[in-house]
Amino acid sequence: MYTNEKINMGEKDEDEGDTDRKDETHEDENQEDGAEEKEEIEETTEELPRQASVRQVYKDIHAQLEDMEGMENFDREYTRLFQEYCKITSYAETLDEENYMMVEKIKDYEIKLEKAIEINNANREIISRYKNDIEYARKMMDASHFREMNSQEVMEAQTKEISQLHNKIERLSRLIYQTDDFDSAKQEKEELLKEKENLNREITMMKQRIENVNTMKESFENDILDLKRQLEDKIDELKRLRQEMKDKTKQYNDSSKKLETEYAKCKSERVSAEEKIKELQAVLIDKQTTEEKLNFCIDQNEHYKNEFFNASLEIAKTNKELESKMRDIEKLTRDNANKTKDLAQKRDELSKLRLEFSREGIKREKISRKLETAEAQKISAQRDAERFKSIITELQKNLETVKKQADEDKTEICDLQKEKLILSRNILQAAATAHEQSKQLKLRDQIKNNLQIEIDNFTIESQKQKKEISSLSRERDRCILETKELTQKINELLHETKQKKNTIIDLKKKLTEVDTKYQMQQNLCQTLEGERNSLNKLLLEAQYNISDLKKEIKGLNHQTEELKEGIAAKERQLMKKQSILKKTEKEREHMRVELQKTRDELESSRQEIFSLNIDMRKLEKIIREADTLSKKQMLENEHLTNEQTILGTQLANKTDKLSNLYEKERLLQDALLKGETQYNQRLEDVRLLKLEIKKLRHERNLLTKNIYGTTDMRQQNFHLERDLTREKLKCRALEEQLQSPLNIHRWRKFEGTDPEKFELLQKIQYLEKRVLVETKKSVDKESKLREIENTCNNLRELLSRQPGPEAAERLQKTQRVLKERDEKIKCLIVELQMNETQVTKFISDIGKTKEELLDFKKKYYDLKLLIDKAKIHEQELSKNFNLPPIAATTTTNNNTSFLGGGYNITRK
Repeated sequence: MYTNEKINMGEKDEDEGDTDRKDETHEDENQEDGAEEKEEIEETTEELPRQASVRQVYKDIHAQLEDMEGMENFDREYTRLFQEYCKITSYAETLDEENYMMVEKIKDYEIKLEKAIEINNANREIISRYKNDIEYARKMMDASHFREMNSQEVMEAQTKEISQLHNKIERLSRLIYQTDDFDSAKQEKEELLKEKENLNREITMMKQRIENVNTMKESFENDILDLKRQLEDKIDELKRLRQEMKDKTKQYNDSSKKLETEYAKCKSERVSAEEKIKELQAVLIDKQTTEEKLNFCIDQNEHYKNEFFNASLEIAKTNKELESKMRDIEKLTRDNANKTKDLAQKRDELSKLRLEFSREGIKREKISRKLETAEAQKISAQRDAERFKSIITELQKNLETVKKQADEDKTEICDLQKEKLILSRNILQAAATAHEQSKQLKLRDQIKNNLQIEIDNFTIESQKQKKEISSLSRERDRCILETKELTQKINELLHETKQKKNTIIDLKKKLTEVDTKYQMQQNLCQTLEGERNSLNKLLLEAQYNISDLKKEIKGLNHQTEELKEGIAAKERQLMKKQSILKKTEKEREHMRVELQKTRDELESSRQEIFSLNIDMRKLEKIIREADTLSKKQMLENEHLTNEQTILGTQLANKTDKLSNLYEKERLLQDALLKGETQYNQRLEDVRLLKLEIKKLRHERNLLTKNIYGTTDMRQQNFHLERDLTREKLKCRALEEQLQSPLNIHRWRKFEGTDPEKFELLQKIQYLEKRVLVETKKSVDKESKLREIENTCNNLRELLSRQPGPEAAERLQKTQRVLKERDEKIKCLIVELQMNETQVTKFISDIGKTKEELLDFKKKYYDLKLLIDKAKIHEQELSKNFNLPPIAATTTTNNNTSFLGGGYNITRK
């Protein structure tokens, strides 16, 4: 009854496990998001009552075994098996927790991939903006080149006109002293001298400004070189740090792979140990059933037919069940082997995916390095632009001061004209001072020669500037080529990003497939656990039946002893009956009936002996199989010890590797702290750059407004040309007066020149050239400013991409994972020690089983001796009563039959 109740309980548990599995598979098909959390909650809620029921059964069986005598060894083995079962369940729970952690990590990686895709899209938009800016800069460069060509043509035409005017002035200077309007010419010469002095001052001021600009330019170039060196140093440091990170990630991946392989080995060893336990349990069940059958046959000789037939049927059923169970075990082992192969394939796929992720990370690092270099160039260009803007503002202020001075000069000219009217009245007074003025004219001729020398110097400087312009045009062409190369690189990067997106999509699909396969394997593991629990229950029931059968064997032994005493009593009765047979013939008929009964009983007993011989042969075969199994177990134990030594060496190597990993983690943390400080400094630099960009934009707007102010200079040029035509007319009038003199002061020859207006024209042309040069410079600076803005935007994006607090969180996560791995390794070491103890226990159990087999053989031989004695006793009985052999009841022709010990009995 107790065994039937236990079987029913096991069937109920199996039904409940099957229904739970069906529910879980249905939920996995319907719900994709959040299914893992629900499964874990359901598993925990289902495992609690299961564990409670298993513990209750264990307590009940343990109490029953303690009450029984001679079951101490079995009780110990049963407690040991229950402890191993508890350890296996706890280990399975830890594995489920690790699986949940890995699923969470995969989700985090998916979120990070989505963020990377968004950043990629933003980078594409920025690249398109940069392309538009580059095209606009090219157009501006073409326009500025066209303006330069036009300005050069205008400059050449004006130089020709100036040379012609210079020749005319030299001709007229020789004839000036012959004219009557000497005083008016004198006044004009004074005015021109004043203008000449003002222009000389302006020239000196402009030279000083040019020198200042050159010095500033040199200082800027030196600063740029220093910044480039600093950037190269920082880039080298970043490369070194990234290489260290790559090495550590590779070591981490290698350690994780090794731990997975060790986990698979431990799992396979656990499965093999469970299979061995099951085989030993089957062997014990077979032994117990054989002992029960033998005791049952010995004790119940009276009920030979019915009970022995039922026992044979039960043996056949149990053998069939054992064969079916062995087949199921073989199927399960095959399934486990296939599952291990699938797991190995999945791990290989995961390793490939990790390699692809590492390659993509390397490509991203290369792109980030390129962007960092571009941002550094942008920062240097922004600083140059700010400095040039400051220089431009200073030049604008100087221009304003020059304009104010020009207005003041105009007012002075008006005053001088009024004074001219007064001087015209005082011409007579000026005649006395004419000789002195002739001397001054000679001095002015000398000044003129000096000015011509300065003009030659200015022409030489203009040629130098033309050379500089040609070099700048070459640099412009070089910059255009660099922009083309950068556009090509940008297109290549866009193509690479597209390829990376496609690879990311494929990897996501693979991850979904791996998740589905992993869930299927979890369900299969749960089914295997349910079957293991049912087999444990069957084992407990078989052990309980063994105890019952042992009790029955004791009763059968007692019955055999009673039968022996009965046989001795019957022999005494037969001796009495032989004395009575001589006296009475009536009793012969009764004896014949009894003899027939005894013959029938002997036939049945012989048949039973034949069946017992068959059973004995079967038992001998079972004993031989048990011997072979014990030999196999010894070989497997030796293999386990070898594997244990290998695992010990592997664990020692892993501990060394983990110590190295901890040291590298510490170095990485220091590097991260340094990187955070540099990151904060860069943020401050970016903030300052933003302010400087705003200032530069404001200054650019002011420059554009000043460039539009060149119309005033053109108007001044127009007025000067008009004055020049007037002077030409005056020169013609003087020539006419020379041709037709008025005979006044014929004996005097006045020598003089009027070079101030010519010098003014030269200065105007020189200023126009400078204006054109400055417009070119402003255009170049605008292009540089745009490039600087582009580089600044790239810097911002790079800074946004650079690791911030997320990197620290990742480090913390990796540290936690490493700590968990350390704990797992310690657990594995403890499990190894436990396995060693289990191996020693198995060896001791094998020794005990061998001793039990020897005892069983002794019992078997004792039974054989008893059966041989019974046969000898039957033969003696047949000789004493002259019984014929069984199944051969012969009768003589004289109607005489032989009965008992050779007495002739005749029938009437």
